[in-house]
Amino acid sequence: MSERSQSPGSSLRGLIDAPLTVFDIGAAGTFRELPRLAPLCVLHTFEPRADAAIHRHEVALAGAAGTRELFVTINGNASSMLRPNQLIIDRWAAERPEEVSGFDLARTDTIECTTLDAIAAQNRIGAVDYMKVDTQGTELEILLGDERTLQNTSIIRSEVEFVELYEQQPLFDDMVRELSGRGFRFVNFGYGQKVGDKRIWSDGVFARRSLAGKQAVKAALSCWTSATRPTRYGSCGTPESMLGRSSKYVKSCRCVLETSPGRFVTSCDF
Repeated sequence: MSERSQSPGSSLRGLIDAPLTVFDIGAAGTFRELPRLAPLCVLHTFEPRADAAIHRHEVALAGAAGTRELFVTINGNASSMLRPNQLIIDRWAAERPEEVSGFDLARTDTIECTTLDAIAAQNRIGAVDYMKVDTQGTELEILLGDERTLQNTSIIRSEVEFVELYEQQPLFDDMVRELSGRGFRFVNFGYGQKVGDKRIWSDGVFARRSLAGKQAVKAALSCWTSATRPTRYGSCGTPESMLGRSSKYVKSCRCVLETSPGRFVTSCDF
């Protein structure tokens, strides 16, 4: 097959000489972030609840190793190491009762926690290409930790909140401030929930600035695939179709990985 007849996606895959290292932190279900890149991924999942659907590293992550309380809610996916903020939840429920369920406490467990850096060292992981974090309020604490793993991460997709659904949790502006000071740029929102025009929570995508070489290719592929994956709100197309629409979509994502038929510049600045 000639270079010109290959799809942009195939050409990009040909530039990757090693699998993408992917962390799914808060993996209470099937990993669906990068379905079209699954054959190219080495996936590490983290979930402390014994009743979760996926078990790889059956451990909780935190900013520091040690014992913590896990507040297990009726809806297990709302469980957190932070106590649910009943005042905010009641206010939300008064406006949209159909959207608020499962935050009532079922029990409190005592769990052992470790850090990203400890896991990376134990598994000899030098860099993380894509990290999804959804831990109901402790995302920023986990990311900061000892910070060595964070410094070697390219793309982060994290749940972010705009109201304190959990007591004393960091909010979206805290996440942007802390990650910006550590070399990341906010790229876009994923799906989430609103009450009227007010955002309650959303997924936020953050990319490390000025990636180069194959790291840049992996980051671009991760962003495209994550942005176009099927969700409850539908899909906006495949990465290949997006790439085929010229570089306009790329620039809309603030990624200047420039493309032309069969040729790619392997650098990007998010």
